[in-house]
Amino acid sequence: MNIKDIAKLAGVSTSTVSKVLNKKDRDISEATREKVLNIVQEYQYVPYSKIRKNTYIKCYCLGVFIADIHFDYTDLIYKIGQAASKKGYSIIVNYLKENWRQVKLLDGKDIDGVIVVGNTEKYKHIIAEIKVKQIPCIVAGFSKQKEAGALKIIYEEEMAAYKAISYLIEKGHTAIGCVISENPMVIRGYKKALYDNKIEFNDANIFKADITTEEGQESLREWTEFKNTAVLCEDEEKVICLYKILSEKGMLVPDDISVISLKDSRYYELLEPPVTAAGPFEKNIEEEIVSFMLEQIESPSPKQYASQPLMYWHWQAAYIKFS
Repeated sequence: MNIKDIAKLAGVSTSTVSKVLNKKDRDISEATREKVLNIVQEYQYVPYSKIRKNTYIKCYCLGVFIADIHFDYTDLIYKIGQAASKKGYSIIVNYLKENWRQVKLLDGKDIDGVIVVGNTEKYKHIIAEIKVKQIPCIVAGFSKQKEAGALKIIYEEEMAAYKAISYLIEKGHTAIGCVISENPMVIRGYKKALYDNKIEFNDANIFKADITTEEGQESLREWTEFKNTAVLCEDEEKVICLYKILSEKGMLVPDDISVISLKDSRYYELLEPPVTAAGPFEKNIEEEIVSFMLEQIESPSPKQYASQPLMYWHWQAAYIKFS
């Protein structure tokens, strides 16, 4: 595979491929650039000029890219920084933007490896860019999509929802509601847990309205009139809104209703009582992430993990009443 082959597959000239690979493509459309990078990723093409092993000098710095602004990764990023520091590395944190030109760290002279945290569905072209530059990469997030050349550590939302509902059922709950956005993974896990425990599914038990609006919050107030003894919430926004409404109605957690969250949050400890939650990653996962990254950086023949994602999941606290 060479740039002529890539140009033929992409339907562009070899000069266009060369410009994309060398980041001299300001006059090339985003669609064309992404098409070229997708082919480069699919065929795992490595330009000769980008083979870094013989000339690369480590700078002992890791780039941490946050791909999901809707979830709080502050604690995880802090712990990754601590784990890296123990190994003699520093980190630079940056938020990914859909426009790849806003990412300034993809220069091998600046960083030794990249850790991408969050949902990378919208940023496949960034992963392709990292691959082209032969920069070791780990993706820790929610997407199950394989990323060639990157170790994936994923949080399986369907499995988390299944385990959360199963946990509530073990506690004796059969009337279980669900406050989520339009998330098919969570809904599948919810339905499967009910089905496996021979509990009839009722679509009315799933609340999907936008709780950021007054209409949505009023709908949630009405929804809580249902005789559910437990509720699964997708994230902290929905948990806090639900707690507020339950408090207004004089309902106590967990005496009147049990609440469980699919995503952990440092703010849950401020609620009374604190919320039972499933955290995206195991405790001390930052040590694993940094360890895997340094193995990729320092090994002359790093292992390939892309075909077998690693799944992590854990519980935090337990304020669930037996029904």
